[in-house]
Amino acid sequence: MDEDQAQGGLLTEIINLALENADGNPEYQIDFINDDGAHLNPLIVDHAYDISIGWSQPNCDIMDKLEDESQFRCNNLDFSAPLYEEVLGYYSLSSDPVFADHAELIGKSICRAEAFTLAPLEEVELVSPAVTIVRAPTAADCINYVVDGQADVALVAVDAADGRISELNAQATVQMHEALTFVDVLHAVIAKTHPRNAEIMDTVNSGLENIKASGLWFATVRRHMTEFRKANL
Repeated sequence: MDEDQAQGGLLTEIINLALENADGNPEYQIDFINDDGAHLNPLIVDHAYDISIGWSQPNCDIMDKLEDESQFRCNNLDFSAPLYEEVLGYYSLSSDPVFADHAELIGKSICRAEAFTLAPLEEVELVSPAVTIVRAPTAADCINYVVDGQADVALVAVDAADGRISELNAQATVQMHEALTFVDVLHAVIAKTHPRNAEIMDTVNSGLENIKASGLWFATVRRHMTEFRKANL
């Protein structure tokens, strides 16, 4: 998501198309609030906005393993049908051994972008003090942190990582550990306490269902991914 990108980026275009094609022809407005930390609290939980997009749902069945931020999501938010699924990869220097189990990362520093969920790490018990979490300004910057020695491992969406690795010409320097990959599902969220929760979520989900059934969702994702990869050759 980036208001300087065409259509505001992939997720923005998906939610726009979903609402354009939702049952009941809803009126809506999309705003960019360039402060990720403010989206869920206070903007969503206080109902200043109805929904926010691009959020991962923690595994709420393992609440005892989740950190405060993930527990907050479980306790306060409802999640739409998937907007998009992305593959997250664990990256480290090529001089490291190939990691086949998350337990092999215990004791290491792991980079994650600021405001990005730690739920994938919590699910495999890679939390403090077993590991040290390092925050970078963006996901792609975590690749720089690995190359520069500021972190041992980066947890980054594969497309973003591939783009930065290509940009740095670091294909021989950085490796992805295939056995550790994680599928991250991105959703729209609404406060559980929102007075129109069910109505709004039904509208969003109907639009997502309609654009997937028509093929519009797939065509949109394919176009964005093709353009992204061309720009990062």
